Amino acid sequence: MIVELVGPAGAGKTTVLRALGRRDKSIRAGLHIDRLRSLPAMARQGLTLAPASFELLRQSPRSWLSGMVHLLRLRTLHPVLGREALPAYRAIVLDEGPVFSLTRLSAFHSAGHGEGRLAREWGRELERWAGALTAVFWLDAPNLVLLDRIRSRPKDHRIKTKTLREAYDFLDRYRSAYLEVLDRMTAIGLVRVVGLDATGESADQAAAGILAALDQLGRPRDPARTR
Repeated sequence: MIVELVGPAGAGKTTVLRALGRRDKSIRAGLHIDRLRSLPAMARQGLTLAPASFELLRQSPRSWLSGMVHLLRLRTLHPVLGREALPAYRAIVLDEGPVFSLTRLSAFHSAGHGEGRLAREWGRELERWAGALTAVFWLDAPNLVLLDRIRSRPKDHRIKTKTLREAYDFLDRYRSAYLEVLDRMTAIGLVRVVGLDATGESADQAAAGILAALDQLGRPRDPARTR
């Protein structure tokens, strides 16, 4: 199974991912992409993405590189997953996977809307990953909780020093983009979205909930229930 852990900043995705890896060794928690090994494939994909890349450059020259990274990640992640899907693992749980990249492209580059090359490329990747992912686990909490976590941790973030209004606007925008991507994925694919409340649960409790859901998803379907 290929699943992804997503949510706005401060939801605790990295902490939950680590808890998953500690609790169950049959879960591949996270996936490191060897950029050197993937460089030839990225170069080839970069050529095929040239029309979308030029459009991205015209729309947002300052953030062009970030947008291209996400486009290339969407194109090259699939074969990497094929190489890493070892029999020792029953599931690979991605952090900053295809849903993350699709959301970034939609929220900051308007790739999810329009009729240009970028929008068509985005739509193709959305459809492809809607069929490749088994489930998406959505972690969320109220904005006040998220912002408090962002400001209290040493890791830098663009909204760390913003006003309350600016920070909330950013979180709401990001959340809306995520939910739109998930709605569109579930409309065209079989991917299941599982919501998790990251407000009061510990990382271990959230990990236990994810493992229970994976157990359920991994069971063979009862033919009598599908008729």
